[in-house]
Amino acid sequence: MNNYSDIAIIIPTLNEAQNIEELIQNILRIFPQIKIIVADDGSKDKTQDIVNRIHGKNSNITLLDRSKEKIHGLTASVLDGIKIATTPFFIVMDADLQHPPEKIEAFINTLRSGQADFVIGIREKVIGDWPLHRRALSNLGRLMGRWFLLLQGKNCNDVLSGFFAGKTDLAKNLINQNPRRFEPKGYKILFDLIKVAPKNIKIAEVAYAFNERKRGSSKINVKHLLYYFRSFFS
Repeated sequence: MNNYSDIAIIIPTLNEAQNIEELIQNILRIFPQIKIIVADDGSKDKTQDIVNRIHGKNSNITLLDRSKEKIHGLTASVLDGIKIATTPFFIVMDADLQHPPEKIEAFINTLRSGQADFVIGIREKVIGDWPLHRRALSNLGRLMGRWFLLLQGKNCNDVLSGFFAGKTDLAKNLINQNPRRFEPKGYKILFDLIKVAPKNIKIAEVAYAFNERKRGSSKINVKHLLYYFRSFFS
């Protein structure tokens, strides 16, 4: 199969009007038949308008409007995106153009081959000026998460990755069977998914160059660090 209609790309958004159209067009330029779910967490800018306009020309683009939900957060947005996905496989990627669409094919081929249940994007280098404090926090969080999962018998080199793919039915089962073990307000859903997965879970990796955000601002702050730590105990 090479039309990529068996994949849904889930993009969580919050005020990404400066980036979302370029990202969608970049994806469709390479994979014109792929399905995209934009899980919007209540943007106050034109993000939803842009996605709806694109949907009018391409029904494979879906807007999931979470504006009226009681709980907001990146994890909650991705969870809802997975729940409505109807394709065998899904890919999660950020809306800020930091994740290269060119790597999607490597994710897809690995999943289709049966080599893995989850495929994780591993940052082999960072393009641009990433502040030292962010590098330090990221490395600390990655190390803590990796050791936590190693104690469970699972090996995951980058539990903080926001660029990953998986089998949709497996992810849905993990979510349905462990609803209280996910931190919906958090930003690290991959960690939660691997945390509740069985020990025999098959994980593969795809290396990529992590781009610096060019437009808009990151939504991560201190409280998301607390949500991540809280997830260790859920």
